[in-house]
Parts: sequence; C-alpha cells; structure tokens
Amino acid sequence: MKNKDIKIVDRNEEMNLLKKENIIFSLISQEENRRSQRPHPYRLQNDMVITYRLVVKVEDQSIHSALIDDTLLNTLDLSSYEELHNLAIENTMRLFPAKVISMEQMFMNESAPSDIDNFHYDDIDKMSPPLYVLSNNIKINGASTIVYPGILEKLAEKFKSNFYILPSSVHEVILIPDEGDIDKSQLSWLVRTVNMEQVSRNERLSNSAYKYDKDEKSLEKIEEQSTTVNQEFVNHFLYGNEQDPDMDLEP
Repeated sequence: MKNKDIKIVDRNEEMNLLKKENIIFSLISQEENRRSQRPHPYRLQNDMVITYRLVVKVEDQSIHSALIDDTLLNTLDLSSYEELHNLAIENTMRLFPAKVISMEQMFMNESAPSDIDNFHYDDIDKMSPPLYVLSNNIKINGASTIVYPGILEKLAEKFKSNFYILPSSVHEVILIPDEGDIDKSQLSWLVRTVNMEQVSRNERLSNSAYKYDKDEKSLEKIEEQSTTVNQEFVNHFLYGNEQDPDMDLEP
C-alpha cells in the first residue's frame, strides 16, 4: 500500500489556528496512540482510538494537522470533552464526507466513489463475495468514516443486510454485505495477515474484523477462529477476480 502524506505542523502554526472549525478527529490503532509523547484527550472505539487534531491545510494528497494535546486543549474555549468530540465529528463530516465504491469499479476505474445517499447497491455488477471500499473524499484517514453518526445504519439500509467491516488501513475499510456465504471465521485472520504483509505499521488500524447488525444497530468485533488459509479468499480480497498480485490496493 502507498503511504499517505499526513503532515505535522510546528507549535507556532498550532497557536495560530486555534479555531473551533479546525477541530477534527482521526481513528487510529491503540498501539499508534500509545506512541504519542504528549498527554492528549482520546476516546476508545471498540479496539480503536479516536484522537483529535487541528487542521492547518488540506491538499489533494495531504492533510497538514496537529495533535490536540492537553496543552492545546487548555487554550481552546471548550466547556467539556463532549464539546470537543461533537465539534470534531461535525467538522470532520463537513470537511471529509464519506464515499463508497465497489472494489470491482475501483479496480476497473469505471466510476468515481459515491456519496452514501447516492450509492445504489442493486445497480452494481457484484463480485462474489461483493466487496466495497469506504473512505472519505480525499482518501486520507478515511477509516474514520465508520464513526460518522448514522453512516453504518445507512449502509445497512442500502445493503438490506448485516455487513462485515475489514479495516484495511487508517485510510479506508472494506465492506462485505452478509449474504450468508461468508466464512466469518477467516475474516480477522485475513485482516491481521494483510496488515503484516501489506500495511505499514503506522497505518494499521486494527487486527480485527467487525460485524454490523442492522437490527441491533451495533458493531461487534469478530474473534479470530481460523488457523488455516483460504488463499482463494485472500487473493479475492486483495486483488479482485483477475487482478495482478502486484497491484496497489489503494483507491
């Protein structure tokens, strides 16, 4: 996978950009969160972590931002951690709207990703199993879209079923509608294997797969059960039906 360009700014730039509309959030791994050298606010999301950042500038292939640590937090005019979180959700959804595209369309360059409201599951020639890529409009930190309020509910309505979420990196997740023919015992094994072989350490999000239940409106981690490799399923996940194994997975 390609490394995305996520640029860090210095403290002088941080102090000049202390505006509420610049507050966003990122979804990262617990391991990556522990590497931070500065105490900072964060929130657990299953086995992932929501952290908060100040956006300086957004370009086509990069986001210039700074971690909101405790020092910066004390300079922001916020009444609570809840206000910080709500502002981050609102701003991130506005600046980086969610997009979805089928894996087949992405590989074939047939169309651009769709907004969730304009995504039509039944109109797509589906692979078996059907795979979809969920990210944001600039494909950077796009896995954060799974935290957007209502996004998973809307996707379940589109799929008319439960679905699985495979965190392929911090930049996107893979969606698999549950059509009753998925061996879910292999999914977490698959995520962990792809992480080790395809994803740089700082871009890994989780070693777990998840299932979204449309009736319960809940997201649950799938425990790894498989100890054997279904190579056909692994190749299908990584490369599609007839893709070059050297092809880049990134949208």
